[in-house]
Amino acid sequence: MLVFSDGVPVEHEVALKRAAHDAGVLVMGPDCGTAIVSGVALGFANVVRPGPVGLVAASGTGAQQISCLLDMAGVGVSHVLGVGGRDLKEEVGGLGTLDALAALDADDATERVLLVSSRPRPRWPQPSGSSPTGSRYRCAPPSSRRRRPT
Repeated sequence: MLVFSDGVPVEHEVALKRAAHDAGVLVMGPDCGTAIVSGVALGFANVVRPGPVGLVAASGTGAQQISCLLDMAGVGVSHVLGVGGRDLKEEVGGLGTLDALAALDADDATERVLLVSSRPRPRWPQPSGSSPTGSRYRCAPPSSRRRRPT
């Protein structure tokens, strides 16, 4: 089942994913605009060659980019299963991700699995001078990146 809309309250998402799990059905979404199931592109998915890599994606843009890169490299995908942008958040607990991983594990055409997600936001505010990723490198402020006219 693909839930394209992003206006679903989180408590409804959790209830829907739990009920679907109990019924043996995978819920893709809410807020899932990209999926490829058995070679059929759904939503905003690109048409790419079939192959051995299954993607589980909490980021539709990331799934599109990676599936295209795999296609250009001659690899291809077995499935791209979008789970929605909130699935990996604490409130949802990865319910769709776990079911999607199980589906790919049971699929004979899938030899490798790749999980695609956005970088999580820090749970608590970070102390001054530290970065949420632990990196000491930062991007320059936008004003310092502007190209000066010649």
